[in-house]
Amino acid sequence: MEPETKKARLESGPPETDAITNPTCRVDNQYDDISCDSSPVTKETDNKEVRSSNSQTEDVKFVKETDVGILCYINDLPGCHGVIKQRYSDFIVNEVDVNGKVVELTKLEVDKISEEKVQDEEEESFKLPEDVMKTLLALSSESESEMAPAFINLESMDDKELRTKYHQTIKSKFPGLDSSTVTQDEKKVIKVVKKANTKMKNRWKNEWPAGRGNYCQFVLYKENRDTMSAINDIARFLSVNRNIFQYAGTKDKRAKTSQEITVYRMFAERLEELNTRMKYMHFGNYRYVNEPLRLGKCQGNKFTIVLRNITGDDETLDKSMMSLKEKGFINYFGMQRFGTTSIPTHHIGRAVLKNDYEEAVNLILKPRPGETGKIVECRQCWERNKDPVEALIGLPNQNAIEKTILKELKSNKHNFCNAFQKIARNTKLMYLHAYQSYLWNSVASQRIKQHGLQPVIGDLVLTEEIQELHESEDSENKDINIIQPIVLDDKNVSQYSILDVVLPLPGHDVTYPENQVRKWYETLLAGDGLTLDSFKHKIKSLSLPGAYRKIVIKPGDVGWKLYRYNDVNVELALSDLDRLQKKAEPSFEQDGQFKALKIEMTLPSSCYATMALREVLKIDTSASYQSTLNVT
Repeated sequence: MEPETKKARLESGPPETDAITNPTCRVDNQYDDISCDSSPVTKETDNKEVRSSNSQTEDVKFVKETDVGILCYINDLPGCHGVIKQRYSDFIVNEVDVNGKVVELTKLEVDKISEEKVQDEEEESFKLPEDVMKTLLALSSESESEMAPAFINLESMDDKELRTKYHQTIKSKFPGLDSSTVTQDEKKVIKVVKKANTKMKNRWKNEWPAGRGNYCQFVLYKENRDTMSAINDIARFLSVNRNIFQYAGTKDKRAKTSQEITVYRMFAERLEELNTRMKYMHFGNYRYVNEPLRLGKCQGNKFTIVLRNITGDDETLDKSMMSLKEKGFINYFGMQRFGTTSIPTHHIGRAVLKNDYEEAVNLILKPRPGETGKIVECRQCWERNKDPVEALIGLPNQNAIEKTILKELKSNKHNFCNAFQKIARNTKLMYLHAYQSYLWNSVASQRIKQHGLQPVIGDLVLTEEIQELHESEDSENKDINIIQPIVLDDKNVSQYSILDVVLPLPGHDVTYPENQVRKWYETLLAGDGLTLDSFKHKIKSLSLPGAYRKIVIKPGDVGWKLYRYNDVNVELALSDLDRLQKKAEPSFEQDGQFKALKIEMTLPSSCYATMALREVLKIDTSASYQSTLNVT
């Protein structure tokens, strides 16, 4: 049951109001003065109200910050326009592990000394020839439908001891393969075939050395790949189930990133061999551990970001960066949370909370500009005649969400609820979390507009020193422990700063501030035909318990440097792989045509670096808008 909300008296600040009337605003803080105007690229939003998402137009070219409640700034400095991610190499992310150590790829080779402690020395001394290794790696990466045996010819096939070493090494390094000695053209050869998947689990168990941790932990370095697709490709190359891999968090696609991965009972050598076979990915820093990684089990991420084609004088840039370092930024959910097409993901989430599955399905299948291929015909067909059979014609597997929905509608054309339920659970929750995020952003803007950056009576602060309690990845998780926040009153309000204040990510198991903030949530929800009780969904897997999120975050380890350059393709920041390859640090061209700002900072988990950058740039951070700024 939601506890009764007590109306609290505000000692200072503007009079209370229940209206959601928040113009785009900048907050210049000694945390008192608020000046309202618009950011340079959203002047049309002056005096714009924060409205329910139901009042927004569905048919838009792309989603803007103002569409998702992102309206305010910490400082009142002029914007310094620049391009975010002109090249994916301009965005470098290193995970910070649970102990606060920055994860870096520093070596690609397996540590042979540590391996000798757990493996037989004679076995380690025998190496398969390079051409044989390539053949076996190719065989192990093939799908079952492509399987064909490989044959290994040796000069001394009558040497039983040599054949035994081959069999033992294949068995050790390739648990998914079986080898045997057969006669071919009156000669003995080694035949290697792929095992049936049903045998894999027991084979791993029987062959794993005693006393070794069950998980190989390694650093995955990737370029221009998202974490899930990278893991899917690794699993395919190794012919293993992708579910044996674990990670603490997903990393940006358009970036160079380093993060830790664990994999169940995988020999490090198998991963090491992929360094020469897989594009845009490298593996290293292997060790064996007893426990796998879990989602959220990291402190955050270290970012190295290059903003290209920067305008503004150096003094203004320094002031903007100093403000970011000392005062922080509003901890909005970034534009990635709401999708990159004309159909915002939070609109789909809103429809699901309203149990309007036909609307949710129609939004998912709705035509959107910028797409190519069969998916365009599919969407046009659905919009034209709502025929799932025709819409499915030629639709490739890569459009998994649309294909899953249409296949279910093919069986029952009017059961939109079942069709939506068939898509992957994480995808369904993505839509719901987007709607929660839209509400949080909108209320955060109103909270800052109304009260500035000072704690006020009725605000909430967390009882433990943690950066943030994430919304659950799994709302059925029985181990969820929502921390009970402290409600500020006239006795304790002076003990806290805005850095301690949280707003609830709305759900059925959170406490709401004991001031007008709760009313703001209720007003936004009412405009969408919803209530706070709507988050306790009748379908249990879609219920949202809620969480708490800091309003303001101050980055750690903030540093910055200006560069002049002429070549728009020159790399201005070094990644882990660049350093391994001993690439030179980028140089400064005194008379360069363009100016770039390189920023380094560390952020807690679930914070969006783009929201920190907008404090410096004062421009819309959506991918669609940023693409219009690119210098080619």
